[in-house]
Amino acid sequence: EAAFAAADDCLWFAARTRAKPGLREASKFDSWTLVSTPKYAAAEIERVPMQDPKTGAFRPQEMSYLQEGPCAELLAAFKRLLSSREVPFPKVVYMGGQRWGSAFPAPAGVDDRDSCGRGQTTVE
Repeated sequence: EAAFAAADDCLWFAARTRAKPGLREASKFDSWTLVSTPKYAAAEIERVPMQDPKTGAFRPQEMSYLQEGPCAELLAAFKRLLSSREVPFPKVVYMGGQRWGSAFPAPAGVDDRDSCGRGQTTVE
């Protein structure tokens, strides 16, 4: 129903939608949400920034980048996880992705943040 891939550098966990209460019969397709490790996400955001390096403007995510990069890597990690447990891999009908770079705390020193990244507007 759900899996943790603690030994994988890319995949942190996988959650099956049908495992959620009330959603067992939600769709004729089996749907999984794959979440990367924080380390993988940080490295990917550094590799492909979410802001234009010259202007600082937000760069919209392109689905082709997501599907060919992070989605493909997470899917490969999920296949490895299932294979290691001798679980058959389901047919992929749709694959989409989302990057959540804004979920990371701002680095220390930005906007007068302290060494832990806390600023005047930090809510704990």
